[in-house]
Amino acid sequence: MFFHKNHKDLINSIEAIGAGFAVYEYVPDNNAFELVSCNILYEDIIGRRREKVLSQPLLLIFPRYVSKSLIESFMKCKKEQIAIETEVSIDYKGAERYWRSIISPIVE
Repeated sequence: MFFHKNHKDLINSIEAIGAGFAVYEYVPDNNAFELVSCNILYEDIIGRRREKVLSQPLLLIFPRYVSKSLIESFMKCKKEQIAIETEVSIDYKGAERYWRSIISPIVE
């Protein structure tokens, strides 16, 4: 399923997942992890509609104070090919929210 690498082909499967879920792809030319697809529950986490952030690098999706640690976790996951569990605090609409995620490699 994840070999398609485009939102149109992934969306039906991803929407069936009952938690915030996203697929990012490492793009060597940009040295960035870009959003390929996500479900509607993930939109609530990032606070924006997915149509506005598809193909955007992680650095532009999350606030700077969060993105640095997320990118470090993504890089470690990519390099070591292991799942990384992380928790970050995000200011969302004036309230502090905690976001716990598992970053896992799908395809090398």
